[in-house]
Amino acid sequence: MELQLWDKTLIEYKGQKGSRVMLYYQLQKGSREAADYSTEVLSPMYENLYVKKFVLFANERLKYYFKETIDGNSYRSEKEMCMREIEKGEPGRYGRLNDILLEEDKEEQEKKMRSYALEDAVANHMFIQY
Repeated sequence: MELQLWDKTLIEYKGQKGSRVMLYYQLQKGSREAADYSTEVLSPMYENLYVKKFVLFANERLKYYFKETIDGNSYRSEKEMCMREIEKGEPGRYGRLNDILLEEDKEEQEKKMRSYALEDAVANHMFIQY
C-alpha cells in the first residue's frame, strides 16, 4: 500500500507478528531502469506494520515488493510501482527542486537554479544548525 504525505511517499506492509520482513526496491529515474534491486530489512513500526519512507522527485518511479519470513517459510508480495504526482509550483524545498527538474526552457531552468542556490545560502547563513 502506498500513501503520499506532503513530499514523502510511504509504503506499508502488514505482516505476521514476529516475522522478518525484507523490502526489495528499485528507484528508476526518467526512462532509465535501475539494474538491481536494493534490499533493506524493515523493523515493525507498530506490532505487524512495516513502513518505509521515500522522497520521490519528478520523473522518478519506485518499484518494490516485500518478502516475509516466519518459521522458516517465506512469502513474497506482488510487485508494485508508484510515482508521485508532481505539479509545478508546489511549495517547499522539494517543490522548488521539482520545478527545476520539470522546466523545459534551459534559461528559465538556470534562473530557477540560481534563485534556489541563493535562497539556500541565505537560509544557511540566517539559521544555524545545531
